[in-house]
Amino acid sequence: MKKLSLIVAAPFAVLALGLMVLTPNEAVAAGVNTAQLSRLVGEATPSSGVRLDCPPNTIFGQTPHPPESPDWMSLTSDIGLSENYIVYDNFDNADGATGIRFWGMRAYFDVVWIDCDEDPMPFEIVFWTDNGGEPGTAIATYNLSLVGTWTGQLYGGYKLIEWNTDLVSAPPLSGAGWVSIQAGGDPGCWFLWMSSAGMDEMCYQWIGDLYYEWDSDVAFCLYADEPCDAIIGDANNSDDIDIDDVVYLIDYIFSGGLAPTPYAVASGDADCSCSVDIDDVVYLINYIFSGSPPPGTCEQWVALCGSLH
Repeated sequence: MKKLSLIVAAPFAVLALGLMVLTPNEAVAAGVNTAQLSRLVGEATPSSGVRLDCPPNTIFGQTPHPPESPDWMSLTSDIGLSENYIVYDNFDNADGATGIRFWGMRAYFDVVWIDCDEDPMPFEIVFWTDNGGEPGTAIATYNLSLVGTWTGQLYGGYKLIEWNTDLVSAPPLSGAGWVSIQAGGDPGCWFLWMSSAGMDEMCYQWIGDLYYEWDSDVAFCLYADEPCDAIIGDANNSDDIDIDDVVYLIDYIFSGGLAPTPYAVASGDADCSCSVDIDDVVYLINYIFSGSPPPGTCEQWVALCGSLH
């Protein structure tokens, strides 16, 4: 595995001193070729219907352009190229963020763009202060190897991948800031960060000796720790697990009664199978009357089944 570069701190230190930033049109006018390695673009594609959402505990989020949008593109942000491509985007009011979700493609360019499947993929995620509308000082850096999940969406025939990770420690964010995400593993498989309609429709891309200012955001969500407040097996939300929960679940499963509350699955899923069925009734009866193990904790349920729902 190729070691992630640490030179990402240098480009915006130079920019702050007045390095020229070019829009793509200005770069073309100056004779700089932006058409190939810097981004992947394609035709609008019918959507598969899969929703591309931020987690429910998101505090700042920009979801991807849908595949049917004529504006989608994905921007190269990888050190597998000699030019050392890296993309930066800004955010606001993300204090307390403890995790990030982002979307992109895995591909490389050889006359045409070709899908690749490096997985896990090593990333360097860096948070920056805001310096008058530009990235300022790096305040937190995370080197992570992440497994991606195909979203089920194809953009012009290319798979859109989703990555999620909790951060080991919360970055010290305050107000506005910036984040860069750059991959650095297989030089023959690059990370391309998917665009978003986003907020201010602007992001920067460094390509080794100058910056492009694209008229699009990139897709990412910053989220906070979700309070684990469910009592697993307490189907009727009484703050206790007793025979009333058994009756409640039987009514829900067999008579169309109300779903468990406050979480339709977690509150009634006594056996932590990530679904509510007759097995949960049996589990509760054994716990209440036969001294069997109690339902799992909220933290155990989240580890098995994901976000509370």
